[in-house]
Amino acid sequence: MEVIVCKRCGRKLKSKKSKEKQIGPTCEKKLLLDFYKKRQITIDDILRKGECDK
Repeated sequence: MEVIVCKRCGRKLKSKKSKEKQIGPTCEKKLLLDFYKKRQITIDDILRKGECDK
């Protein structure tokens, strides 16, 4: 039986779903949080760009 490990942390994956994704549930949550935090826009960003003046 082949051992499949998480591509983010290297731990052995147990569930079928995790093995298919090749990432564990905790690492998936962290990855998504990092992804969306980098793309989050704040009201200060909008005001600096002058978006509300239009």
